[in-house]
Amino acid sequence: VRVENRKTEANVVGVGPQHLDLRALKLGSGRFISTEDLESTRKVCVIGMTVVKELFGEENPLGRTLYIADAPH
Repeated sequence: VRVENRKTEANVVGVGPQHLDLRALKLGSGRFISTEDLESTRKVCVIGMTVVKELFGEENPLGRTLYIADAPH
């Protein structure tokens, strides 16, 4: 995955809105993938803190474009 000229390796997993509850995950900021995101085929993603630190440092990642295999998300 990359942002601008910064790259890192990450596992990419497709999930739906219920994944948040099933895994009892907590978000640091932003929101999780919604049913509306899926229905409208929005290109959205949820990233973990390791990826945030490696690609964004202290910058806010919300609303930024992240490339997965050169495709924007």
